[in-house]
Amino acid sequence: MLRLIFSSNENQCIFVKKNTLEGIEVNAKDCFVFWGHTVPFEILKIANQHKVKILRLEDGFIRSVGLGSDLIPPLSLVADQSGMYFDSSKPSDLEELLQRHSFSNNELSRAKEVHRMIVRNKITKYNIEPNRTVSWNTLNKVAVLVVGQVENDASILAGAKGRVRTNLELLKAAHEMHPDAFIVYKPHPDVHMNNRKGYINPKQIYLYANHTEINASIISCIEASDFIHTITSLSGFDGLLRQKKVFVHGDPFYAGWGLTIDLGLSEQCRQRRTRKLSITELIAGALIKYPLYWDWNTKKITTCEATVLSITKYSRNIHLDINRSRSRIIFLKRKFNKFMMLFKIYLGHL
Repeated sequence: MLRLIFSSNENQCIFVKKNTLEGIEVNAKDCFVFWGHTVPFEILKIANQHKVKILRLEDGFIRSVGLGSDLIPPLSLVADQSGMYFDSSKPSDLEELLQRHSFSNNELSRAKEVHRMIVRNKITKYNIEPNRTVSWNTLNKVAVLVVGQVENDASILAGAKGRVRTNLELLKAAHEMHPDAFIVYKPHPDVHMNNRKGYINPKQIYLYANHTEINASIISCIEASDFIHTITSLSGFDGLLRQKKVFVHGDPFYAGWGLTIDLGLSEQCRQRRTRKLSITELIAGALIKYPLYWDWNTKKITTCEATVLSITKYSRNIHLDINRSRSRIIFLKRKFNKFMMLFKIYLGHL
């Protein structure tokens, strides 16, 4: 995938380890590409010496049907030369785009169509959970959705600068703001699937929440909620797409533009993000202009619209049953699929 995206000749895209960089021949026409937002010292040293361009890679905002931690290949990537969208310590290409770009009529028209497609087909980043009508007994109270995250994820470590930095702290903050509301806690799928850090003991959850939702999709939860509380989760962006009131306790890319209630936005973000955006402009920047979309069938770069259609068709043909009676079977199936993906990578088929 990377060979084809970043080079017209796959032999010009070379994979190297950090400890083998010493003595490598580079020139100003070359480019270092690496995963994540922190530039390895070895790359930074050589890049500065030879004035080589640096690109940071991460998953795009519409990624796949399945989790990255289960080695499901991504359908979109972002390649950022300035920083990374979740690291608020410095501007990213996305932030500069949202702050300065004058969106054309064509870009805004495409953004409106993408917005319509996403909402109608209930698309989000991973698209792994069943979309079903939730059955919360809210007793006519305001429904507040608290979205859990992976606590050692880079988006938390680099984008949570305020007092709320953990899932439990987020639950407490939401309860303090809405003491009479019906509060629903939605754990992150990676945490719920035992892949990542962020677990909260149920006894602690129910000190602040009325219900924990693990069966319905994040989109179903958003649609059933009045307010959403998050630190930096993409679910806040999903909420904005569905016209929900979103309370943000960190520095996600969609905060600071006049669309969210910013409770933990850092001062540096407030100083850099001075423009007021419409939801259509935010979509045009974050979903159309910023990411690269990849079609694994044609092995070519594609569009946001085509990717949304592909995910819609694929996810409709998948029956994801997370009933407790089958949880062990599904866990073993996920582990088997992960093993097969590693085997394909080893054979060079991906």
